[in-house]
Amino acid sequence: MRLWYDPSGGPHGINTAIWFSEHVGLNYPTDVTYHPIPRPEEVAFNLPDTPGLLELLPIIRFGRADLIVQNDENDNWEPNEVILVIEVTAMAPHGKNFYQRSDKFIPSAELGIPTAYILPEYKLSSGQVYSPSAYQAPVFGMLHHRHDTPVMHIQWPASVGGDLFTDPTPAWQPAPPGYWGEPQLSGEVLNFILQCREYLVNHQPVQQAFAPSINQNLTDFVEYQNNFDRGNGWIARRNLQMTSPANIGNNARPSVSGRQYTLVLGPRVGMLQDNGSLRLDDFTGTSIFADAWIARSLNGELEYNVVWHCNGGSIQNWTDFLQNDMNVHDEQVDCPFHNPAAFTPQTAQEHMLDENLRCPFHNTYTRSKWLTTVHAVIFPDGVWQSPYRC
Repeated sequence: MRLWYDPSGGPHGINTAIWFSEHVGLNYPTDVTYHPIPRPEEVAFNLPDTPGLLELLPIIRFGRADLIVQNDENDNWEPNEVILVIEVTAMAPHGKNFYQRSDKFIPSAELGIPTAYILPEYKLSSGQVYSPSAYQAPVFGMLHHRHDTPVMHIQWPASVGGDLFTDPTPAWQPAPPGYWGEPQLSGEVLNFILQCREYLVNHQPVQQAFAPSINQNLTDFVEYQNNFDRGNGWIARRNLQMTSPANIGNNARPSVSGRQYTLVLGPRVGMLQDNGSLRLDDFTGTSIFADAWIARSLNGELEYNVVWHCNGGSIQNWTDFLQNDMNVHDEQVDCPFHNPAAFTPQTAQEHMLDENLRCPFHNTYTRSKWLTTVHAVIFPDGVWQSPYRC
């Protein structure tokens, strides 16, 4: 079994994978190997010599989750099948900290892969204690309903004062700066680990192994239906506008201009970086979240466009920044990041390096996310339209 991990957090990046493997018991019935997930601009060059990387592409096209579990043998799953995705954060579980990690759990949920997001039950931040917002767990129930797979909202145990309870094993103790340790095995984290053991070690079917989480998803989905109007209570919901050239551009594709409503996020201060690029942070994560939660019907059909309103910079500067990436293929092109089964590692590499196609995902996240997650960006001097979104 392969455990892929995000190395962007430095030397502690592998800790989540080893912590998970040891507590679930993967080291004993199986031969577990650990692999760093390459940066997007490195993926194409690594494909021919990295078993299993091709199958990861649809999951990592927007961001690298902390842990991706992949089969590497003929044991209950297809060879190279991705069977579980986990994102873990010690950041306060509200606002942009929640949104900006949507790129780590929504792609795998859309593919029907069991997915978990572990985030603090309470967290002290800037002198205030935060807990997950009321709508967050119901959103996971909605994703489960839409994609027919467990999408789990797991709370990292903490005191009511916002202090995280960490795993007491010395190897996982906090070592600041930049590392909080790993979650203590109690409460929802313990329940989740036990379910993973049934799934990965005892080979129970998904529906049986994750039955407690599935039942919770159902409860949360009912609550979502009864109490939330596709974003009611979330500030972006107030920016739903009739679709017009003012928010999607004069040359928008027929599918974009034909949608009755556009969800305009912003305007926001601080979206622009000094080099003329738009910041990632919570902005593209919020776009992905808005697309999945508000802009689509319960069955997943895209009903609203998603647009950001930037109150700084200019369309000309942004276009200049993207000039080498503007001629990208659109959502309909056969691409290994959407359909890896149609490619070999070699043909996927050729696709990504083809200068005529300019695959948006063979790029730094700074560019690829903005090219592929919104329909348009409104600048003070005009509207930039994504060449990718339909």
